[in-house]
Formats: sequence, structure tokens, C-alpha cells
Amino acid sequence: MRVVEKKISNGDDYASLIYEVMAYQIAPVTVYPGEDEMEALNLSGLGVLRGEEEAKEY
Repeated sequence: MRVVEKKISNGDDYASLIYEVMAYQIAPVTVYPGEDEMEALNLSGLGVLRGEEEAKEY
């Protein structure tokens, strides 16, 4: 993995493709329009920082 990551940081597009394919084999990712998890995480994190919410540990 370190070799592939180093090649990616040096601009090797093929290494980047291989890295993405390997990651997809571990856990395919599907993005659905209208799913706002990142916004929800953002707003909850902001609420914790402002003291409006208590951080929860899972």
C-alpha cells in the first residue's frame, strides 16, 4: 500500500485507479442524491462546539 500511495502522491494516475479499485472491492460505495449525512454531521459537530449539544461516544 505504501508504494501505491507514494506513486499516487507523485501523480501516477494508474496507481490511483488501482487504489480506488482495491478500495471498492473492500466496500463498494454508492452515493444517493438527497442523502445529507455530511450536513447532519457538520451541524451536530457545530452544536457540540457551541455547547448546544453534548458529544456522544459510540
